[in-house]
Amino acid sequence: MAQDETKGTKPGATPTELTPRPMRSTPGQPLPPPSYNPSSASSSHTQPDQQAVPHNQERSPGDITGAGVHHSSPSRGSAPGFAPHGARQPTPHPNPSSSGHMVSPFQPVGHARAPRRDIETHEFPRIPQRGSAPQQPTDSVMRWPPPAPAGSPLQPMHHGHGRPTSQPPPTYVPSSGEATMIARTEATRQAIENQQEQPYLIVMAGNMAGQIFSLDTERTLLGRSPDCEVSLFDIDISRIHAEIRKHSNGQMVLSDFNSTNGTYLNGKQISQSELRDGDRVQLGCSTILKFSFHSEIEEMYQRRLYENAVLDGLTQIYNRKFFEERLSTELSFAQRHQSSLSLLMIDIDHFKSVNDTHGHLAGDQVLRYVAQSIKDLLRKEDIVARYGGEEFAVIARGIQPTQAAILGERIRSTVEMLEVPTNNGNMIRTTSSIGVVTMGNNQFTSPQQLVHEADMRLYQAKRMGRNRVVAESV
Repeated sequence: MAQDETKGTKPGATPTELTPRPMRSTPGQPLPPPSYNPSSASSSHTQPDQQAVPHNQERSPGDITGAGVHHSSPSRGSAPGFAPHGARQPTPHPNPSSSGHMVSPFQPVGHARAPRRDIETHEFPRIPQRGSAPQQPTDSVMRWPPPAPAGSPLQPMHHGHGRPTSQPPPTYVPSSGEATMIARTEATRQAIENQQEQPYLIVMAGNMAGQIFSLDTERTLLGRSPDCEVSLFDIDISRIHAEIRKHSNGQMVLSDFNSTNGTYLNGKQISQSELRDGDRVQLGCSTILKFSFHSEIEEMYQRRLYENAVLDGLTQIYNRKFFEERLSTELSFAQRHQSSLSLLMIDIDHFKSVNDTHGHLAGDQVLRYVAQSIKDLLRKEDIVARYGGEEFAVIARGIQPTQAAILGERIRSTVEMLEVPTNNGNMIRTTSSIGVVTMGNNQFTSPQQLVHEADMRLYQAKRMGRNRVVAESV
């Protein structure tokens, strides 16, 4: 009786031929994976006398590549595909390659596949890890797939720039120059806490929306007059409309001054009432103020917001938007009260030559000096604004045509005598042309007509030789 080929073979002996046997399986037990018989590239499935590799001999990754894959059924008890009870079974991958051969079915799940001989090894430059100490590489490039660690038949998963998953993520280490400075923290905190909140009035709606007024005196007058502490120019507001008194116990009391259109507190008309934080005060028909308590920092913030909205950034006088709104209000007031209103349009002569000769920085310096000199000549109730590049506009109410012409001549002579220093030590002198128009009998129905007439007189002054004033009563 013939003995079983595999059972009768001594350890280490090489059988001359393996006879395929039918696959056996018991219920609940998976079929053993097929084994491989490596051979040369010229071998084929039709060669029965091909020498097989014993199951107890270790296969190299390269042995499973190439042509001539032979499936055989290992004998019971010595199949390399079986694992001990409870161990994870490898999953065969019958994934044919492009050449029609089978890929290794012994590929472990979750690990990198062993490289084939016919696949080139890609090389990538090494990328240093941020925050870690510089390593001394043994090679100038990093090879992919990475080499397996010593003593382990499998390769660890890699991601990113070749960094193993077991290594902690890189951390950012700031340099010494990025340290946060800590200075006077306690003193600053105490200074902020010791600031006492003061009462203020903020214009919520009206011609001066956004402006803030401090109530730091025992008696504060509110009205259209420039002599009032809270001067609000509105044709619906009386010259002295109301007052706010501060009592010794800290209470703030609002009282109406027999105004024409009345004083309202939170929508109700009052003659006298105590003010509380957040109350809204309405004077006339369109001006609304909010009473509230603010610290010094909040006051500075509110004032900065208002200045950014109505002031020109270069000259720090009113901008054109504020000028147009104020001119419309002044014109309505003059028409209603049959009062005079004057408009002066001022233009710097040969300003382009200043920029071409001395530079634009010197030209900006000239604009600032001229704007400040005009502002110093005006009354508190007058308005000066930057209308264009080198053009300014002045609104003067309540003055006669002769007085408006005198004001224009004072501005012209002041600009003529002005000396503007530059960075290189030179002094710049310039002149101006001014056109003046005054209305007193309802000749103009819109602000645009008033501006157009003042411009015509300004151009006339330039045609007559510049550095002069053209003023005429209309």
